[in-house]
Parts: sequence; C-alpha cells; structure tokens
Amino acid sequence: MFVLETKCKFKVIVLLGFLCSNIVPIKICAQDNQPKKNGYIVIPALFYTPETKIAGGLSLIAYSRGNRPAESRPSTIQPTLIFTQKKQITSSLTIEHYLLEDSYRLNFETAFKKYPDSFFGIGQNTKASMEEEFTPKIFELKTSVNKRFNEGLHLGLIYEFRYDKIDKVEPQGLLSRKNIAGSQGGQNSGLGISINMDTRNNIFYPEDGRFYQTSVTFFNKSLGSDFNFSNTIFDLRNYYPLHKKTVLAVQGYASFIAGSAPFQLLSNFGGEDMMRGYFEGRFRDKHALTAQLEVRQKVFGRFGFAGFLGAGQVANRLKQIDFNKFKLSAGFGFRFKLSKNEGINARVDFGFIGGSPGPYVTINEAF
Repeated sequence: MFVLETKCKFKVIVLLGFLCSNIVPIKICAQDNQPKKNGYIVIPALFYTPETKIAGGLSLIAYSRGNRPAESRPSTIQPTLIFTQKKQITSSLTIEHYLLEDSYRLNFETAFKKYPDSFFGIGQNTKASMEEEFTPKIFELKTSVNKRFNEGLHLGLIYEFRYDKIDKVEPQGLLSRKNIAGSQGGQNSGLGISINMDTRNNIFYPEDGRFYQTSVTFFNKSLGSDFNFSNTIFDLRNYYPLHKKTVLAVQGYASFIAGSAPFQLLSNFGGEDMMRGYFEGRFRDKHALTAQLEVRQKVFGRFGFAGFLGAGQVANRLKQIDFNKFKLSAGFGFRFKLSKNEGINARVDFGFIGGSPGPYVTINEAF
C-alpha cells in the first residue's frame, strides 16, 4: 500500500505553491488561446523526484516560428541549470530548430552532470538491498538531423557522445570490483539512423495523433568509443480524444542491445517518465520492454488530473522475456497549465507499487 509521509506531503505543497506563485506573474499566456509566433517562458525549475529529492534551478524556453504560420511547430532553445538535495548538479542546453517550411528538423542536446546515483546490479531479479551509491561526472552530447518526406514522416541521422568519470563507489560494492563494463568510466561515441512518424496536434500536450520512432545507434572503437555495441529502440505513442476534455495516451517502448554496453547505457526503466514508482535504473539489462497508458482529464481552468498504469521487464536474452513476470506500475497525478497557448503543464505525479513510492513534481507530460 502506498503511504506518503507527512514530511513529503509538505514538500510537495511548498514546491507546488512556489511554482505557481512564481510562474503566473510572468504573464506567459496570450489574451486568447491562439499560439504566438515568438515568445519565451521563464520557469523556476523547482521539483521533486525520488531520484533527486528536492531540486531547484532555472529553465528558460524560448520559442519562435519566424515567418511560418502560427499553427506550425515552434523552434525552441532551452538552457537549464539544476541543483538537488542529493548534491546533484545538471547544466544542459537543448535546441530544436525547424527550417525550410518544416522540411528539416535539427536537434542538439548537451549536458554536464555531477550526479550521485544508485546501482542495484543487473537483471530482472535484483533486490532493493543490493543498492549501492556511486558518483559519476558525465558529459553528454546528442545531435540529429531529420528530413521530412511527407506528412509527419521523418528520416534522421544521429550522433551520440557520452563520457563518464566515476569519482566514488562503495568500497565493498559490485562496482568496486571493476569487472562490470563501465565501472571504470569511459567514453561512448556512436552513429545511427532514425525513422519517425509524428502526427501529434501539439508537441507539449498531444490530444490527438501518433508518434512512432525507431532508431538504431552503433557505438564502435573506430568512432572513438571504448565499447562496441548497438542499441535499437522502438517508441510507439498514440493519443485518443475520448471527450473534449479527456485524452487517452498509450505508449509502448522497447530497447534492445547487442554487444557489450557499459552498465550506464543498458536498457532500463523507472523515473519520472517511464514506470513511475520505480527508481530510475532500478532494473537494467540488455533488453527492456515497457508499456504504459494514461488518462488525462481537464477539470476546470488551468487544472487537470491524470491516472496511469504501466508494465515493464528487462532481460539478458530475448528468449528470457516472460509475459507473466512483468513489473507493474500505477499512480495518479495533477496538472497545472503554465501556458494556455502552447499546452505546457506542470505536473505532480504519485507513482506507487514499484518500491520507490513518492511524488514527481516536474514540467511536461511523461510521454
């Protein structure tokens, strides 16, 4: 049974109250519900997750449609700086740019993190008692170029780079033995391709349409990687309007790894977006299958409600996947619309069943 301690309840109330009181005066909304061609949103990035505890910082979302129609997808740039109660630091920059009448989409993401984290071992049957803490410093770079061929269909090229330097591990832990790939840090450099179909009516709060994406990325020593492996990902999302104020969102996600990947990049689930109620990376292995659905209900004004269910499993080999042994996730949450014209929500989700019950206070939908 999920029980939220009084102390945690107080944190959520304080955080949400601060979030609302600081965002509303910024006047980020237009006088009507029509999208603006240009604008920006300053967000006090104050949130709470089981992985970070209380976290705070600042995020800026600047968006522009240039000379394109108001209903077109906006180009965005988002710098963010976050500090957490667990002494984690994240600085990131995300850019998404559309050009030539939306025929091309350029994505660029870079981040530096000092991120004390937890490792539970590898596999579907690891125990919570196996948890050990480690502290890595991480530099990440992801970039892609996507070409639109017809309505919603894109083909893209991907480049990914990640460098891990592990500063601290538990003396008697699994990582201290240095026989797990990635336990001594290292760098990963890979090239890949992606295909996606995107017919969502809104990228921040989809109420209709679908988003299907398949990608394959190859990490190889010839590209400067310390590890040789490939990662194939399927991300399938559908959005169904059940009522003018009700949306059913469904996602199926699969990740398959061939070769020897470091433990940091193994397929996994958990966290604020995938299988809420499980610590992020609680279960990890070469392959992962997850599915989740969420009912999103607008209540009144800027306020809304959501309920979600999920199931997930990891395995070292595909033949080990057992459809009777999926881990389950469930929960509910509240929404507060920050921008009427762009559909950006603050959300407070309570995930349970997964062993790490607790609130997730953050921005944007899980999927």
